[in-house]
Amino acid sequence: MRHERADMRKILRFTLIELLIVISIIAILAGMLLPALSKARDKAKQISCAGNLKQCSSATYNYYDDFNSYIPFAYDVAGTPYDGYATPSSPAWFSLLCEYLNIPQDPGTGFYYQLGAVAGKGLNKPVVFTCPSQSYPHKNPVSYCPEIRIAPSAAYEVNGIRRGKLNRITKPSQKAWLNEATNGVRMNGSLIIIGNPTNYFASRHLGSGNILFFDGHATWLPFDKVKAPAAGVYSDIYGAYQ
Repeated sequence: MRHERADMRKILRFTLIELLIVISIIAILAGMLLPALSKARDKAKQISCAGNLKQCSSATYNYYDDFNSYIPFAYDVAGTPYDGYATPSSPAWFSLLCEYLNIPQDPGTGFYYQLGAVAGKGLNKPVVFTCPSQSYPHKNPVSYCPEIRIAPSAAYEVNGIRRGKLNRITKPSQKAWLNEATNGVRMNGSLIIIGNPTNYFASRHLGSGNILFFDGHATWLPFDKVKAPAAGVYSDIYGAYQ
C-alpha cells in the first residue's frame, strides 16, 4: 500500500510538471500569435477601407458622366474660402457624391451637411466615407478628402465657382483624388511633414494610408511615399494638373 502511494505521488508530480510546461508553451505561443492577429485585423480594416474608396471612385465616375467630366470638388471664389463644408453655392465633395451612394439627406435641411462637424451636427454612424479604423462616437464620419489644390488650381470658373475636369488631369494613374485624412475636410500636400500640426494625412493602417487615384484604383502607401520633401514642396502624387 505504501509503495502504491509513493507511485501515485510520482505520477502526480510528473503530471504537474507537464501541466506547467504546457502552460508555458501556450503563453509563449500566445505572445507570438497576438501581434500577428493584431496585424491581420489591421490589414482587414485596410482592405475594407480601400473598398470604401473604390465605392467612392464609382460614385465619382457617375458624377463625371452626369456633369460633363467636372471633378466633384470646387472652390467658391466669390464666397468664403473652401473649408471642406463648402458654401451653399459650392457643396462639399462628399455632399456631391452622397446621392450616388444612397446616403440619406438631412430631413431638416434637405442637405448632406450632417456629414460634416458643422454647428454641432453629426451623423454618428459609419458611412462609405468612413475608414473602419475610425473610432465612434464621432461627429464627422468623413475619413477621406482631396488635396486642396485640385479645386483652386482648376482652369474652369463659372459664376465664381472654380472646378477642374478629369481630362485636365495629366497622369490619372499617378495623381491622388482622395486621401485618408484626420479631419475629413481637405489636405494640403505640402504640409505632410512629421510634427506639423496641419499635417492631415492619416496613417491609420500599419503606418500607412489608403489613397484613391483619378484613374479609379486605390492603393496603400506608407507615409514616406506621400510626405512633402520640404515645407511648401509637394510629393509627386499631388499637383493633379502638372
